[in-house]
Amino acid sequence: MNGRPARRSRVLRSVVAALFAAAWPASFAAAQFLPDEIARRAECEEFLRTAEIVEVRAIGEGITRPKKVILRKGGIEKTAVWKNPEERDGDTLDQWRFEIAAYRLDKLLGLNMVPPTVERSLDGRPGALSLWVGRTLNLVQVVEQNIVIPPEAEGAFNDMKYVARAWDCLIANDDRTQQNVLYTSDWRTILIDHSRAFGCRGEYGRRLVFGLNGIKTAEDGRPFLFRRLPRRFVRAIERLDLDAVREAVGRYLKNDEIKAVLKRRDILLREIQAMIADQGEDRILYD
Repeated sequence: MNGRPARRSRVLRSVVAALFAAAWPASFAAAQFLPDEIARRAECEEFLRTAEIVEVRAIGEGITRPKKVILRKGGIEKTAVWKNPEERDGDTLDQWRFEIAAYRLDKLLGLNMVPPTVERSLDGRPGALSLWVGRTLNLVQVVEQNIVIPPEAEGAFNDMKYVARAWDCLIANDDRTQQNVLYTSDWRTILIDHSRAFGCRGEYGRRLVFGLNGIKTAEDGRPFLFRRLPRRFVRAIERLDLDAVREAVGRYLKNDEIKAVLKRRDILLREIQAMIADQGEDRILYD
């Protein structure tokens, strides 16, 4: 009797590993949405906006009470997630519009880690509708099931952890949990759930979420660092300005929220430059 749960756990880990192993590609250079998925992004956005809603059901998890939505158009069926929080918790807003802003800023930066997201009303209420990314594991499952990352994917797996931290610094997302870091069957990293990002009050306009002086630290006080980053991502952050961000996010961010993004951009870039000065560019930035 005492051995059965452990045995079931071992069997489950083996099954999951086998499923993921079957899909491992020859190269793990890509760690986000694939080129063909990116090329069809406008088509996907249009589908999310216009396809018939054929089924809606509660997902049953998350404080924002999201709903799983089945869409159908032209013989094609897709699944999406709809949420519409509009709440405040101290200096933190929980807003559906931030989901759309995060997706649009992700596109502007060429990060390509946030699923397509559009505005769509459900039962007369506006909200954010995001493409459901299927066949994924979240970080909780990876940790709790002791799933071993294959050696070929381990480098990209770790690198994307640092990219996610830098991204959350830029958008002031201190709500990144293990449940909203997803991994595809070929170990690309997808980031979901940004409704509590884009803070502009209190510390969110003066400090980064992570980094040397980050708001969040480990239990022993150590900072969560972003040890190395893609050069193209850093260059894209450098090019951000008020007009570019405003054009990208449209009405989904207010002016003070956009200005806070740019303040954090400056803090983030200063920290990256300090890392480069200390360790050398080749150790911090990569192609």
